Formats: sequence, structure tokens, C-alpha cells
Amino acid sequence: MLATLAMKDGRPAEAIGYCESIVAILAASKESSPIPAGAGDLTAGQFDTRDLARAHFNCGLVLKELGRISEAASQYEQALRIRTEYADAHLNLGALAQQAGRGPEAVAHYEQALRIKPDYPEAHGNLAITLHRMGKLPEAIGHYEQAVRLKPDYAQNNPAFASALASARETAAAMERYQKILL
Repeated sequence: MLATLAMKDGRPAEAIGYCESIVAILAASKESSPIPAGAGDLTAGQFDTRDLARAHFNCGLVLKELGRISEAASQYEQALRIRTEYADAHLNLGALAQQAGRGPEAVAHYEQALRIKPDYPEAHGNLAITLHRMGKLPEAIGHYEQAVRLKPDYAQNNPAFASALASARETAAAMERYQKILL
């Protein structure tokens, strides 16, 4: 939270410092009181590995915002080493891979996010965009449809779904999507 506030205030170095501090504190806590994630009710002072995974994830967000992409990816990967079932970390790694033009890697991360959290509209949407760019239109359209089903306003500002329909020569459906975007 402090890192996010520091970023919003235009203090990136301070944000990184907060991230590093919280990760160090939580890592030290893990060593002194290791309790596995999902261990049920924790008593005061006990460590939950989800906190450390979340701290690495949040550091990744700050680093991505600063344009330090490889460091952000390392933080997301560290979060996944701690908590393998972390859908948000897979989503963000998928987005980084997609931005770098590594479509198959992005697809793998998005699919993993969806195995963990099947009703994740952002993962369906990002997977759809990646598949569309890879020319896999039927699969892309299916994931766009899932994203819209789960989050009806998803298509409001997303002409990519309409574009995929048009590319697949589904003209009437494409026109309907474009109209929804414009209205």
C-alpha cells in the first residue's frame, strides 16, 4: 500500500524501497514462523506464505509501472514459486509475454490463470486478444464471448472482439459488437 501511494505521489525510488522492505520483513517472518498457505486460522504472529507471494506480486506491479519489465517478471515468478496457484501473477506474466511478442508463452500463462480461476474475465479477454493476433479466430472468439459473459461491460471499450468477428466473416455479429461500443 505504501509503495502504491509513493508511486502515485511520483516517488518511484521510495516505492521500490517499500517493496524491498516488506519482502525482506515477510521473508524473515517466514523463517521464524513457517506456516503453509491455507493452513486455516492463523494465530497472531504466525506467517502465511500468501502474504510473501502478494508482496512479490505488488513489487512486480511497481516495477512494471517504472518500465523495469524483466525485474517485474522476476517478482511475478517469485510470487508463483511461493504460491503456485496465483492467477493474477500468471495474468501479468502473460501480459508481459504478450507485449514482448511471445504469443505462445502468453497463451500458456493465460490458460494457467484460467485453470486456477475459470471465471476470470481479464484472463479470457487477454487470451482472446493473443489468440486473435496469432490468427486463431474461433478460439479467440470463444474467449471474447466468455469475457463478455462474465463481465458484460467488457466489450464496451474493446473493439478487438468486433474485429475478430469481422475477421472470421461473422459480419452481423461484428456490426452488433461495433454498435455496442459506439452506444
